[in-house]
Amino acid sequence: MKRKQQTRVARGSWLRAYGLFTGGVIGVGVFGLPAALVAAGLPVFSLYVVLVGALVWWIHRRFLTVVLATPGRHRLPGYAHQYLGRPGYLVSAMANVLGLFGTLAAYLIAGGTFLHLLLANVVSLPPLVAVGLYLLPGAVLLLWGIRALPTIELVILVLFLSVLGVLSLVAGEAFSFSRFPFGGEVSSALLPYGVLLFSFWGVSLIPETAELSGRSERRTRSVLTAGLLTSLVTYVLFAVTVAGITGAATTEDALGGLRRVLGEGVIFFALVFGLLTTFSSYLALGLTLVKTLMLDVAVPRFPAWVVTVFVPLAFVLLGARSLLSVLAITGAVFLGVEGLTVLAMRGILARPAARSAWRPLTFQLLGAGALLVLGVAGELFRQIVS
Repeated sequence: MKRKQQTRVARGSWLRAYGLFTGGVIGVGVFGLPAALVAAGLPVFSLYVVLVGALVWWIHRRFLTVVLATPGRHRLPGYAHQYLGRPGYLVSAMANVLGLFGTLAAYLIAGGTFLHLLLANVVSLPPLVAVGLYLLPGAVLLLWGIRALPTIELVILVLFLSVLGVLSLVAGEAFSFSRFPFGGEVSSALLPYGVLLFSFWGVSLIPETAELSGRSERRTRSVLTAGLLTSLVTYVLFAVTVAGITGAATTEDALGGLRRVLGEGVIFFALVFGLLTTFSSYLALGLTLVKTLMLDVAVPRFPAWVVTVFVPLAFVLLGARSLLSVLAITGAVFLGVEGLTVLAMRGILARPAARSAWRPLTFQLLGAGALLVLGVAGELFRQIVS
């Protein structure tokens, strides 16, 4: 009887951890993927899906090793401080916080757009007003704190996947492979990298996921793998479905283009769940930023909340309106630097190991690091020439 109860508790903690991680990963990035596919072409996009998905999965596992080997509660900057000293801490904190700012700004852009489209037939809201209305309940919930967030994430994830399945079935007649661009623009060949890295990235969620999994390495690894596979299948299905329906008319937020093709009835439900999906992930990553500022930067709770809510809003007010650009820059540059700090920490943690075990890990770390450095350089180059 006692063993059954323990099994039930373990299963429940696994589901809550899976809900938090997968629901946090599948967020606003998914809506930028169809436009990235159309811009770069299907073959290039498919190559990036495999490459970036494998890279992120590997980095997630390396960071989990660091988390479980380090006592105490931290977020990424705190771990960097322990393993890389103050210089590593400053670089990690800057990349992590700026990356979360960019991520939350992307949620405000997408959420405001979805709310604007949802209410278009009722009232014509200026885009910035829609952003403010989207932000208001999120700001209140972040101030109060949300104990039930993992459960909320799991429920919304199930609803989102259900809506995606229904959308794929309903849109069957409008779908055509002839709309797929098999050869994209040369100037957009680097675009999918940053957008996909943003979409798959879940490093900031791993400490919380490990805590919900009882700091069990086996259980947490299974959560990370299942979450990434769920994300990959969802992303491919969504990107292919939308691109096959709207083709060259695909919009940066995906749903705007679908609305013009499928009409109001079908898209109403897609907009509602798009709104819920981005909102739940906004809350998850907003809480992550609040905890990062409190635990690793020693900022009191209320100032941490003010920074979390209003700095991303300032990004939008100052002109960050292109969802694809925000996703690509945040993913390739800031999250790329995050990845490099994770690899550096894992390398230092492995130093006491036997030389025979250390050597292959060194090559793996250097290879992954080279890919991240090339990604950062490629996105900066793309921004300069575009």
